[in-house]
Amino acid sequence: MPEHTPTDDLRCLVLVDPSERGQGVGAALWDAMQPIFQAKRPNHLRANGNGTDPDSIAWAERRGFVRAHHLLSQQLDLADFEPASWLGGIRKAESQGFRFVPFCGLRSPETERELHALYHALLADTPDFTEGDYKAFEPWRAWAFESDGAWPDGWIMLVAPTGEWAGFTLMQRTPAGAHIFMTGVAPAHRGKGLAIPLKVAAALHARENGVAALTTLNHAANERIVAVNRTLGYRVTEDVIRLVKRCAWE
Repeated sequence: MPEHTPTDDLRCLVLVDPSERGQGVGAALWDAMQPIFQAKRPNHLRANGNGTDPDSIAWAERRGFVRAHHLLSQQLDLADFEPASWLGGIRKAESQGFRFVPFCGLRSPETERELHALYHALLADTPDFTEGDYKAFEPWRAWAFESDGAWPDGWIMLVAPTGEWAGFTLMQRTPAGAHIFMTGVAPAHRGKGLAIPLKVAAALHARENGVAALTTLNHAANERIVAVNRTLGYRVTEDVIRLVKRCAWE
């Protein structure tokens, strides 16, 4: 996941069938990965654990990983999404001159660069800002527009009355539907009640394009956004424990 892992770090994942646990399989896999780590010499190793699987968390901690973040994986089933009570917020924003516009209608070489700048500016406000790799434009563009699942047609831009971008929702296709990487409102437009209308507009746009479910991942400490998602009908599907191991090489 290069977009979400610092350049000099590595992500690792060890999976063992539950029926085979306790027999040294995980330890053997871990030992087999050591030459790869030695060759790459990352600053850190990063892994995700399931908060409902304490034995796996403990397994990682015994190998030097420490808990860095608590994240919540959430899902909104769009077949059950009832937007009626939220449409007033969209109409209010539109009456004030705001527009909810698919990025495909705005896309150009210039707007791609503008979105890159806004994306990283808003990303700096998130609680786990240090977890990401905040790329120069060309690597970011390859991830956003050319990687597996890239779906710029699904993005919704919030355009202010003056024409500048007031926020956006960025998502990618997944086998189950689409994953929202980020919904952000620019600082100058916060406190105007725009976050929920933006999320609703994005959900409606996704459903109109055949998406069955939306998923997203939020830091548990971001209680306001977690509460907003719950209000909209998102349900927590997994507690994700982000684990980090600092590496030291001779």
